[in-house]
Amino acid sequence: MRLGFYNAHPGVENAEKEFLSRAMIAVRRLGWEVEEFSNPIDAENWRADVLLITHNQQPKLSSIPSIGLMWNPTEFFRDWPQQVHNILSYNGYLPGSEPIRLYIEDLLYSRARRTPIAPFEFYPSCYATKWSEKIPRKRKLFYAGMGWDGNRHNGLIEKIAKRLPLNLYGPPKRWKHLKHCYQGFVPFDGISMLDRIQESGITLCFHRQEHRKENVPSMRLFEAAAAQSVIIADEIPFAKQHFRDSIFTVNFSQPTDQVVQELETIYNWIESHPEDATEMAKRSHEIFCESLCLEKLLAPLPEYLQAIQSPREFKSLPQEDSTITAILSIQEWNESVLLTLTSLQKQTHSSINLQLVGPSPLEKVEEPFRSIIVSLHASYTVGFENQQQSWWDQLTNIGTPYFTVLQPGLEYHPNCFSSLLAQIQTDRSSEVVCTGLIDRSNNQPSEKGMIKFPSIQAELSNLFHDGENLTPMPWLAKSSLLTEELLKSPRLSYCELEYLLASLLIIGQSSFHWVALATLKAVTTDNSLNARFIDKDLQRIRDRLTTHYQNSTLFSTTWTSQKSGSQTWHISGGSEVYQRRIALLRESGNGLKKCLFQWKFLPRRLAKSVQTTYRFGWKELFRQAAQLGRSS
Repeated sequence: MRLGFYNAHPGVENAEKEFLSRAMIAVRRLGWEVEEFSNPIDAENWRADVLLITHNQQPKLSSIPSIGLMWNPTEFFRDWPQQVHNILSYNGYLPGSEPIRLYIEDLLYSRARRTPIAPFEFYPSCYATKWSEKIPRKRKLFYAGMGWDGNRHNGLIEKIAKRLPLNLYGPPKRWKHLKHCYQGFVPFDGISMLDRIQESGITLCFHRQEHRKENVPSMRLFEAAAAQSVIIADEIPFAKQHFRDSIFTVNFSQPTDQVVQELETIYNWIESHPEDATEMAKRSHEIFCESLCLEKLLAPLPEYLQAIQSPREFKSLPQEDSTITAILSIQEWNESVLLTLTSLQKQTHSSINLQLVGPSPLEKVEEPFRSIIVSLHASYTVGFENQQQSWWDQLTNIGTPYFTVLQPGLEYHPNCFSSLLAQIQTDRSSEVVCTGLIDRSNNQPSEKGMIKFPSIQAELSNLFHDGENLTPMPWLAKSSLLTEELLKSPRLSYCELEYLLASLLIIGQSSFHWVALATLKAVTTDNSLNARFIDKDLQRIRDRLTTHYQNSTLFSTTWTSQKSGSQTWHISGGSEVYQRRIALLRESGNGLKKCLFQWKFLPRRLAKSVQTTYRFGWKELFRQAAQLGRSS
């Protein structure tokens, strides 16, 4: 198996980098090929069988089956639409605890998704190690921290440093006030951290409250066991469930002075019973190697990958008539057309009737286009004078239950139409299903691309209120929507497809499939010469469909749109969501520093209304921060 890890934070010294260093060692021991990537194009060129995404700040940006490593507490992301949409873009999930599993189940249920969740849990663990008799003569407490979230334990480490021997590691600025304990920065190479832990002999495994609440263990518990250290953990249930009596636990719900007193008692016992303490460390090491090391956790992955590539997602669906008619209008034979035709050859759903409308007779079509057309068994019609009218006429010839109109320049992922078909057959009320895409066209600032999950409601609002074109997203519809009225051509010059899709979304029950199933790679062309005709077409679309749109369930006077440099997403809820976040910051008691840490996640624009635009900008953020600072 060719396994790729997608590093969401390349070049950053953090926990993900340390995990990846350890994972490389464990995966190669399993006999698999493995590489780390920070660019999805590199992963595609390497032909990875699967990508494991290390953080939910990163969406799926490739055609490769992508699995999210879900080991962050849900409180870290459940209120952030961007990260929720990233999670929805994955093909599978490795949950880090039962509460996280339940959250993913609820999220998928809310979107009518049937994405399989791994039946096993996966943790930020470490590779298996051999037990050695190298025991430190004088044990000390070990603690390492980057300090990314401020004073995590409310001065506990400072109080421990005054009363117990402690080795501190991390950035120099983080521990400059505890120079007598600070031992330096540990490289994130997968080995050095274990060496430092083993030299100290006793490891403090403390978790944030969010981790304890959802029983999500951190890396420290596993690396301490791997480094044959005596473990002192907080009251996270995972520790006792798995390591039982081989570790010490401390109750963090009591005041910090009592926590320090309890730690002092434990330390004194370890010092007076060194052999018994070593036996405890040995038992925790055995438990780790038997069931919690990365080699054991990764072993079920190939079987789970087969479940991801199930008939509902990546294969043809034979259980009912699932033939799709796909119409493609070709203005000229170029790379965009070749890209789309080639992607159709790779579709896992085999029952696709391709209808082509081209600018010249088939016998005059040059290679490689002609060979591809023949291999796809496509029907071919010459579009002579009116290309738009010619492909619109093909709608009357559809004799299959489902249909779509293809867009040149879109590379449809192999599981595109099998996934859309699975969605529309699963949700019986759905008549049109749309999905997102990865935009790698030349007008994007990053070659990695930008994931787009265009909201159906927002797309129609853009069309009818702002006169903007619809996003070129993949879609599939039931042929029963093609009524006699709809089959009448609007006789547009350029925007027939926009008119058709808008009509289908208005008259049919629509749903959204939250995985990017196509990549836009076409070179953007200059439409300035045709702008007048396009504007005229869009105006005619509004004239024909506005009344139908206003009478539909998709019409709304308010909707929320947010954009970032890496993706586009749409949410509803208005400013109440962000007022709640400000309220949470106020209750946190950390004042100005906490607010300034969080403010970058708050978008400038909270709500865009048809009638008014409400902005919640930096000025208001600073005002809130100043108030918090004065009250803290």
